[in-house]
Amino acid sequence: MPGRRGFDYTGGVSREGKDRDRRQQESEVADDRRQRERRGAERVPLEIWVEEVHGPETLYRQTGNLSLGGVQLERGFPKPIGTRVRLRFDLPGSPTPVEVDGEVVAAEVAELTTRIKFVEIAPEMRARIDAFLARARKP
Repeated sequence: MPGRRGFDYTGGVSREGKDRDRRQQESEVADDRRQRERRGAERVPLEIWVEEVHGPETLYRQTGNLSLGGVQLERGFPKPIGTRVRLRFDLPGSPTPVEVDGEVVAAEVAELTTRIKFVEIAPEMRARIDAFLARARKP
């Protein structure tokens, strides 16, 4: 026999109470993730144009920062989290474009930003990004 909201006087917790507990636990986990440093590489501020390809669609976006693990794109409506994209961009001082495959891991519609994690990157491209970042970090 149901009694107070969220409890079942027969000794168990109602479905509503379990759902509330699950939502609270998920919220606490999400808060903990936001508080910890999730990226493994230092980001370097960088404003360059990036070609973002998703299927037949090609967009041109500006970066806000770059790391060995990914890039933040600004000034454009973000794609949904989990979307795979191909990125092409010219690093300052590099003779040819860098090409990487990435996945949207965070999107802020209000700020028009998208964070993309590099998921497939050739060793040569990784080395070029790493060399650029090392130069950019020097005072």
